[in-house]
Amino acid sequence: MLHKDWNDAYRAGESPFKAANAAWSQDDQAGSGDRSKREHANKAGAQNGQVRALETFCAADFDGRPVPLREWLVDGIIPHKNVTLLAGDGGLGKTILGLQLGTSLSSRTTWLGLKAMQGPTLYFGAEDEIEELHRRIDQIRRELGLSWGDLADFHIKSLAGEDAVLGAVDKGTQAIRPTNLCARLEARIRELGAIACILDTSADVFGGDEISRLQVRQFVGLLRGIALRNSTAVVLLSHPSQSGLSSGSGTSGSTHWHNAVRSRLYLTGGEKTSDGEPRDPDERLMRFKKANYGPKRKPMRLLWQNGLFVPDTGEKAEGTSQLKAEATFLGLLDAYTAQNRPVGPSPSTNYAPAVFDQDKRSNKLGKGALTAAMNELLHKNEIVVETFGPPSHRRQKIVRAYRAEVL
Repeated sequence: MLHKDWNDAYRAGESPFKAANAAWSQDDQAGSGDRSKREHANKAGAQNGQVRALETFCAADFDGRPVPLREWLVDGIIPHKNVTLLAGDGGLGKTILGLQLGTSLSSRTTWLGLKAMQGPTLYFGAEDEIEELHRRIDQIRRELGLSWGDLADFHIKSLAGEDAVLGAVDKGTQAIRPTNLCARLEARIRELGAIACILDTSADVFGGDEISRLQVRQFVGLLRGIALRNSTAVVLLSHPSQSGLSSGSGTSGSTHWHNAVRSRLYLTGGEKTSDGEPRDPDERLMRFKKANYGPKRKPMRLLWQNGLFVPDTGEKAEGTSQLKAEATFLGLLDAYTAQNRPVGPSPSTNYAPAVFDQDKRSNKLGKGALTAAMNELLHKNEIVVETFGPPSHRRQKIVRAYRAEVL
């Protein structure tokens, strides 16, 4: 048994954490016979209505420990190891946004111009068949200047027309329980080491009553458990209800869809004319309805162009061209880095834009576009300048920011 209460230990000038560990260690050394007696006593206590007290953590033991950095799947918008809800009315393009996110995470490019984590990503969809997903992803990757090989970390599962329920109602308790499909999905996430799982949509994967606060909360809790156990982020796509559309809230059913998640995004159409028609049918607004861990943001204006969304820069063509140039620059940088052929940020024989301009894989973008892409990527801290070489001959090279952090 513990010989000291944690608070008493703290007041005595000891570390409660160390005191507790010492007590538990001393307890364990008592031998298997004593442990059997304790287990028997615990069972006897439970039969007499007694329960073992909840183990808690003393805040004083944070002292001296480094504060863990917050991790973001998408910087300031989608937290990692958590559940984010992305809602949008049918036909506005939330599936495209989800596929763009999967493409960005797996190909080491930005998402809507925002810095994103990099790694294996799983898209689990129940709305579109694999042929439609093939067409959509092909259009996205061509516009971003990516090859199919750049998407080796993007994994897809289509269950269009099939049962895709991950959380179903237990007939006895009326509680939400994970299905066998849910267990298989989690096993695949673990197998891939996926940093994100995109679920499309909540209407297909949630088998409960969306008006039931308890069932909604249990389902989000089920997804949160998957996120925490596997160090991944879950992005759940959803349709708003008619009242959610009318009110502008973007919610569906219970308000606990909003309350249970830590981040909620809502895709809407752009401005309308006095007749209620879209002023620009290609315009969308990404509204940040909830961000527990990030700053409040103004709506992001997006433009639909050539099969994907780009941030509105004032010129429709400019957004897509800039993203394509950045993706091409990063792809070439990765190729040259893998071959141990360093390129630099300043005019010289290894000046990155000049070297890449001579490479047929640059798709004839031109030195100017590659220079603009390099400067923008440096500004967004996606690439950094590193010094290398002996002290007598120091040189500079460009590397991926995430690679510099690892090294």
